[in-house]
Amino acid sequence: MIMGTDKFSFYTAAFLLRLIVTISWYNNNNFCVVQSWSFSDNNTNSNNSNYLSRRQIMKKSLGGTMAATITVLLTTASSSVVEPVNAACLQGDLRKECIGVYKVPIDDAIKSYISTPEALTKFAPDLKFVDPIEYSPPTSYNEAIDILTQQQYIAKNDIKQYIAEGKLELAGQKVLYALPKITVSGRYIKDELESRIRNNPSSTPSTSTSTTLESSESSSESSESSESTSSTTSASSSMSVIDELKIDRIEDQFNLMIGYWGGIDIEIGQGLRGDLGVSAVAQLLILETLRDVTCAIDDFLVTATVATVVTPAAVAKK
Repeated sequence: MIMGTDKFSFYTAAFLLRLIVTISWYNNNNFCVVQSWSFSDNNTNSNNSNYLSRRQIMKKSLGGTMAATITVLLTTASSSVVEPVNAACLQGDLRKECIGVYKVPIDDAIKSYISTPEALTKFAPDLKFVDPIEYSPPTSYNEAIDILTQQQYIAKNDIKQYIAEGKLELAGQKVLYALPKITVSGRYIKDELESRIRNNPSSTPSTSTSTTLESSESSSESSESSESTSSTTSASSSMSVIDELKIDRIEDQFNLMIGYWGGIDIEIGQGLRGDLGVSAVAQLLILETLRDVTCAIDDFLVTATVATVVTPAAVAKK
């Protein structure tokens, strides 16, 4: 695929090549314009031969210059005919071209546009189809934790080893494989934790006020009941604020984890293109980002694991 100035260079080279062929044909058939400027045959002056020699030298020089120009233009045009770089890829596409480029998010709002090859060809023909089953969500909370734990191990061992050895393409493909799994599993855990917090009975205001007031028989007891109700309602309100803070923390941890994984994907792509400098420098920068990646997934897994110990049922028994 030749685009823009490269196409112009190609056509310019083709025109110059045709011009040289035409000039050569005229020379071979004695139609050279230089010959019409030469002296008559009766003129035997030595300047005549010198004059013709100069013109022949100029003609050869012109031909050589044009040939060199065409060679450069054709070389430039041919070197620009490379494999097209994808502007975007679907999640789960493990091709080298997808390392470090934009990934179409896994979102129900656009699922219908990419769920089948026919739909993808209609709305985004440049993208390679990836079966959604490759990044289908887990069926249970424990399965989601297991998936994240597996990807955590891959990051700390396989990806780290590939980066240290300078095998950035293999490291990038491992990241491409992990990204959709971390996204769907992390989202499953985040949604489940938020649901548990919102459905926790401690978040709803206490309704023991009417019962306390009905059982009171004296004004002093009513006053005490009112104070008790006020403190209970205040405690319930405080618990609601705490619950909201918990939800915010879970969302922040999830977004941080996804952000770091996307960041290392971009850095590996930059390293493959040479944008980060020499290989050694690129490896050090990517390894530093990998440390943040593993820390982010560690923090999210700690939150998810603690939540499995303190379940709503356990809270209710207390």
